[in-house]
Amino acid sequence: MPVIGDTISRNVDTLTTSAQGNSGPGQIWNFSNAVTHILNKTAIISPASTPYSADFSTSNMTMTNDNIGFAYFELTNSSMIIDGGAGDLLNNGLIIKAPFNPDLILYQFPTVYGNNFTDTYSYDVKTDGSSFSPLIDSVRLKHTGTVYDTVDAWGTTITPIGSYNTLRVKRVEYGIDSIWTKAAIPFPPPSWTFYNAIVDTTTTYSWLAKETKLAVAELNFD
Repeated sequence: MPVIGDTISRNVDTLTTSAQGNSGPGQIWNFSNAVTHILNKTAIISPASTPYSADFSTSNMTMTNDNIGFAYFELTNSSMIIDGGAGDLLNNGLIIKAPFNPDLILYQFPTVYGNNFTDTYSYDVKTDGSSFSPLIDSVRLKHTGTVYDTVDAWGTTITPIGSYNTLRVKRVEYGIDSIWTKAAIPFPPPSWTFYNAIVDTTTTYSWLAKETKLAVAELNFD
């Protein structure tokens, strides 16, 4: 796992044709043809050095790619937990603070081939609606997700940087995003109106290597 003070370079291939390959023992996953379209430098910093630490009082680690958006974590000997995020999360210039309640388990330690767990998390935030429409005063966004994690394989992962002995974690998330709006009218006092709900399934494969601190490779399928 990373520690405060680390800066970890991560290369994103937005047009990859790679597949997740097989589960089970002794696998070889070859991602040597991955191309860098986006380069992220993830800084591991103290929550106290961020503007939103008061909203994440149990966190002891924060990650950021740009010092604008921050993800908050609680790292212990038994687990790594995501407490939520804060910053310009919708890329519209508005600051949103989204503590998870309940929070989300990212890893359980020790992480061993064949391990599995289930967890549920949620966040519920309100933000200014004028950036979406001049007719909207406020927007409420609620997300609820249930994740199913399985350490379903081990083997060798080949990247353009090198080869690593890895464990593969498969995470399937079933999520519901619900949206309410409040109209920008002064009288009568507006009330929340249900707008839409989106049900989604996301599958993520992560390859973990002890040398790389964060996942050595990830594939996300929506």
